[in-house]
Amino acid sequence: MPAELQGCPAVYFARCSNASNDGASSEPQQAQEEPGVSCSLLPTGPSLSHLHLLLTHVLAPLVAGYGNADAKDGGNSDDNDGTDAAAAAEAALGQGNSRGNGNSNSRGGSVISSSGIPTDVQAELLVAVHKFAAQVASCAKHVRSEVAVQLPAADLRDVAAAARSEEAVLACERCMEEWVRAATGVLQRESAVRPAGRGPLAELEFWQARAEVYGGLLEQLSVPAVRAAQGVVEAGSLDHNLAASFRAQLSELTRLAMEARDNARFLLTLERHFRALAGGGLRGVADALHPMLNALRMIWVVSRYYGDDVHMSNLMERIAHGLQDRLDGALDMGSLFRAPAAQSLELVRTCRAIAEGWQAHYMAMREKIEASGHHARWEFSKQLLFERTNHAAEVCGELAGMVQAVDDFRQFLGPELKAVTGDTSVIDEVSVMVQAMVEPVERVGFNPLDRAAAAEWRAVRQRFARDADDIKLATRDLIDTCFRRLRSSPPLTRNMPPVAGSIKWSRGLLVRLRRTWIRLQALNNDLEALETGRRASDAMTELSKDMLRYEKSRFAAWDATVDAAVTAGLQQPLLCHQPAAPGVDSSSHPGSGQAGSDGSGGAVAINFPPALLRLMREAKYLDQMGYTVPQLAVNLALQEGQIREHFQALGSMLDRHRGATASLHSAERALLVEQLMGLKAALEPGLTRINWTSLTIPQFVAAVNKVVDQFTALVAQVQKNTALIEKTIFHITRARLVPPDAPLAEGVDDVGLDVPDLQEFVEDFEQHRQQVVEGLAARYRSVGPLLVKVEELVAGTASGKSPRLAGYYAYWERRLFSAVNSMVVSGLQALHARMQACRGGGQQEAADAESGQPSKPLEVVVVPSTVEVAKALQRLLHNMAESAKPFVRWMDGTCIEAPEQYVYGEDAEPFVFSFFSDISQSPAVIRAMLGAQHEVQRAATGVGRVAARWHAFGVLWRGDRDASLAKLRTRKPNVAAAEERMAQYHRVGEEAWAAGGDQDTHFIRVRCAPLAAAVRDEAQAWVRGIAQVLAEGDAEQLGALRQQASVCVGGLTANCQQTTTLQAWHCTVPPLYLA
Repeated sequence: MPAELQGCPAVYFARCSNASNDGASSEPQQAQEEPGVSCSLLPTGPSLSHLHLLLTHVLAPLVAGYGNADAKDGGNSDDNDGTDAAAAAEAALGQGNSRGNGNSNSRGGSVISSSGIPTDVQAELLVAVHKFAAQVASCAKHVRSEVAVQLPAADLRDVAAAARSEEAVLACERCMEEWVRAATGVLQRESAVRPAGRGPLAELEFWQARAEVYGGLLEQLSVPAVRAAQGVVEAGSLDHNLAASFRAQLSELTRLAMEARDNARFLLTLERHFRALAGGGLRGVADALHPMLNALRMIWVVSRYYGDDVHMSNLMERIAHGLQDRLDGALDMGSLFRAPAAQSLELVRTCRAIAEGWQAHYMAMREKIEASGHHARWEFSKQLLFERTNHAAEVCGELAGMVQAVDDFRQFLGPELKAVTGDTSVIDEVSVMVQAMVEPVERVGFNPLDRAAAAEWRAVRQRFARDADDIKLATRDLIDTCFRRLRSSPPLTRNMPPVAGSIKWSRGLLVRLRRTWIRLQALNNDLEALETGRRASDAMTELSKDMLRYEKSRFAAWDATVDAAVTAGLQQPLLCHQPAAPGVDSSSHPGSGQAGSDGSGGAVAINFPPALLRLMREAKYLDQMGYTVPQLAVNLALQEGQIREHFQALGSMLDRHRGATASLHSAERALLVEQLMGLKAALEPGLTRINWTSLTIPQFVAAVNKVVDQFTALVAQVQKNTALIEKTIFHITRARLVPPDAPLAEGVDDVGLDVPDLQEFVEDFEQHRQQVVEGLAARYRSVGPLLVKVEELVAGTASGKSPRLAGYYAYWERRLFSAVNSMVVSGLQALHARMQACRGGGQQEAADAESGQPSKPLEVVVVPSTVEVAKALQRLLHNMAESAKPFVRWMDGTCIEAPEQYVYGEDAEPFVFSFFSDISQSPAVIRAMLGAQHEVQRAATGVGRVAARWHAFGVLWRGDRDASLAKLRTRKPNVAAAEERMAQYHRVGEEAWAAGGDQDTHFIRVRCAPLAAAVRDEAQAWVRGIAQVLAEGDAEQLGALRQQASVCVGGLTANCQQTTTLQAWHCTVPPLYLA
């Protein structure tokens, strides 16, 4: 390979003149004269399967453009021989040729595809690619043959010499025995194999697989090395049966391999048709029947195997089964009646054409064979070949009739019939009957094309026929009923009144009938000379007279009622009370031409009879048609413009009247009851004495509008003051008695936050609460003057205690009480939530309690104490509830604050009537207070538990340290025990110091650092005292040792000139050493 392509996957083909590597040939000259082609893979190249995938998945799609399906057919596995893809490519070639023959855009006899390549060239190239892929797949399968023939290891180039060698003969006999066993096993195994499936494609695949198995084994047994081994055994072996058995097996294998190869080749010519039967389109199946039978006739004449009637009959039966299976899979009863009718009819008719065409083409081919003079004929069982397909053709014909009937019903019952009749309910009922007729066919639990289910299908078909007859009767009744109704109530033109519209419909119908009759007369001048023509002419004349009588009767009936209707309608008052719908307040719903309820049980509306409007339109249209309209109707029609102006003015007046009262709530309605009565009185003339013939209608409208304008101005001034009161109530309701949360600095968490102490927290809280309450109290005191302004507008007084406004004062006092109560409850709940948030570790402030030094034995003091903390917080909660005291109650029936009351004398504290007494007894306030108090108690209990944990360090101060050290000094302990006790005290001090961090219990932070320092100092004092006791004992012992050492040193400095002196010196050394 070139240097730049080193390492790339590659495969090579080489022509060689040497013999195969599988064995040495005994005829080297013959091997040299028969050169062959060897195919192998480079060390890093792909396998044959990879080459096959490359051809089918890469090259074929590039050539075809639509080769995904072909690639799937040809490349599902390495065992696929590519015949599927080749057949598809050949089909594409045939289609391309047919298109090329009939396409007017062809260039030089070939059609140019979108890729710029002629379609016939593209199809031929695609066929070549798929055929090459099939050959590669076959080669790969041959390489992976199931049976591997082992060749003898002896040198067989000289057969005569090898026959004289006992070792060579034995080796060849062993190999031949293996060959015989392998051939026998293959023959027995393949004889038991049957086609997998009942379609014709299974027959083709069966013979292809058998040809590959037999051909692969026969090719291995036909190499020169095997022939040489056979010659050695025949010449030198004493077992003549072995050679005879091998020859017999080889002969049988050769015969079967040739038979399988011939059958596969013959059936391969039918593969395209078999593929179409198995999965092609139905139209393709129908088109493939005639060429398939032509090919079958050729095979029947040429093939020795299929020339037998039994084998050809079996193939025919498989084709019939394949056709039946294809038809079974094509028809889906669930979607047949839901798809478009044209599509379903095309599908059913195509299936019927396939089923009928199978027998028709077969019989035509049979007649052709008989006419050709061939000695053999197609005498196959018609029952096996055509019984099922004939039944399928019959069922398909019935299904086509069903689909056509259902489509006819649906088209007839469509929107056009609904538009003509105008009665959709009856048409919908018939449509439901049509759907009910279809459902049993859609839900059949069997295959209608199956001959075994013929009885069940017959029952379904008979039920469908009965339902169709019932629907036809229902449709006929529907048509008769609708036309009778049209005659009694004809369709009217848009905006036409009933009488004029019916007369116009009758005249239009008569005009169309006459136009049709004139055309008939023009077609046949002698029409009236015929008996039928005379009867038709008489019927036409009678019908015309009936229609004229119908017009006159309709006009006469209308004319008889005109005068009375006009007189009665114009005498009606302008306005009337319209009953309100159940459960609907007519005073709060706007409507055109309606006013609010006036206390009479309904809204006020314009009282113009709709019959007069219709009568005016009738008079106008009938006058245009040439009828003589009564004078009253003419006068009314002439006044139509004036009446419409009055109608619009009255509607606008009533709309303004309704708008003036629509925005009033119940308290304002009670406040303005006299003004509302004035509005009602203004409408009274229109409800009683003024009718549509009066000339004072404009003055009435102007008077009512003036009263409405005055009332609207008064309402606007009242609502302006009430809006200010609503704003005050809003501020009181949304007031925050609890100070807002202090935001944390960036990078600082709530653990390291500087938490205020108890006094600071209480002072900040009270300062914020007092500021908020003082501001709200000032707003509260401004409500009274606003109500005095309302009193001045409504009652004309400014005393603040008008009896007319007593209920109005009470209404606002209730609203203010609710606002103050909400303020207190929300404040308590906010404080409780703040406590709970701190308990949960939230970024909230908390009061601290510092633990002080132990002042008495066995006692840890919390400063400030939990009792003081609880009292301070309880007082805070109580002050929260007392925030209602600055809101002084009003005297009964007034908006004036109640004065202070001195109950117990002038020196006693005066009693103030405020909301506090009522709010303190409110269930919501009590619940919020109890929740906050429980939270305080839990926090105090938590602080006590924190203090109790420090009692574990009480060992440091339970006894008198000086007395304990004096006792220890008298006992003179050893150093080890003293060191252990010092270590114990040191450890206790370090543990106390480690536990001296701040501890959060609920919303209280306990600072334990001073207590931890005191405990550690106490532990260090114990350590220093024990160390001092040890130091004192060590000083005494050190003096004694020094004195003893001085005595010993004096003895050692003596002059040892005598033996006794030396002995004394030796006696002195050991005590000194020990000391």
